[in-house]
Amino acid sequence: MVLITQDTTWYHKVSLLALGGKRLTNGILSEGEKSRLGGLNRGTSAGYTQVFPREAVLPTGETIVFDVSTPADRDGKGVLRIGKDGGRTITLASAKNDDLSCIQFNGDFSRMLMSWQSQGRVDVYDFVALLKDGDREKALLGTIREDNLARAVFFIGKTDEVMTAHWNNRVLRWRHAPSGYESEQVYLGDSPIFYAEPDVDGSRILIAENYGQGMVGAYLYSVRARRKWLDLVDNYKWIGMAFATNGDIVYGASNWPEKNSTVYHFSRLQDLARVAQIVLADDCRVADGESLGKSLCWPAGLDADATVRGASSRDPQLSEGVTSLLLDLGRALVDATQQFLE
Repeated sequence: MVLITQDTTWYHKVSLLALGGKRLTNGILSEGEKSRLGGLNRGTSAGYTQVFPREAVLPTGETIVFDVSTPADRDGKGVLRIGKDGGRTITLASAKNDDLSCIQFNGDFSRMLMSWQSQGRVDVYDFVALLKDGDREKALLGTIREDNLARAVFFIGKTDEVMTAHWNNRVLRWRHAPSGYESEQVYLGDSPIFYAEPDVDGSRILIAENYGQGMVGAYLYSVRARRKWLDLVDNYKWIGMAFATNGDIVYGASNWPEKNSTVYHFSRLQDLARVAQIVLADDCRVADGESLGKSLCWPAGLDADATVRGASSRDPQLSEGVTSLLLDLGRALVDATQQFLE
């Protein structure tokens, strides 16, 4: 096995390869696998071009289908289709979509947003109330207004916080205050940004930039570390990328969902520890199944088993003990665990 790191001005990339050249951190999902996995963020913003099916299951058990415009096309009918055979519909826009750019839901479907790029406007709704009586005016909770708005807009997790991308190279995080929505800049890029999808807590963002001449590219950005971490894909015009429900990233260089099916898997700390054994100095190695605390490189007085358990749930604040051990494994392995450090 070979671990390759690339560190450039634009991105930092880690690839784990088998000697035969197979990339272990990436794979191709079938449509069935992708459908079972599902997207983290539900709505028509996610993916930019389509990655996951544009439907979801509501907390009530009913299926909801999003027949609404997306950032990459405007062919939607402007309606939500709910229940068996889509028997119940909620109309959000006219047949011409009223320039509706996209819709998006938060993690528990208590909130819905509608973005209107040409107006620089995002409307946030109480979706439970909207489902109850269909009155959008009564269900409206607040409005965001900002220039240079991109079409794709997202909620952050199960909150009513919103993340917007902007053509003047910015990504903003909006919080609902008594006076209305207030913004904080979380990223300033080098090129116009047309897509910024947050993970479950907004600490990592999938960002897509327009480099000019029709070329576009996407990468993973860490808000905590304030750095680009992983270059994902670039292409002429068409790319797709989205967080999956398990935190992995599914992406591709196409306008067709079946081709946007490459998965980047974030390894668990235990998996990285096993890889570490390959390059670890003899004096630092532990026998199979032994606690990392048995390693001569482990800091004295620190409970190794408790430390690893604390980091295994992808806690972004990796404990001091694991960091110290990995530093002794060499720079490459430290880079490989940036997903935990950041």
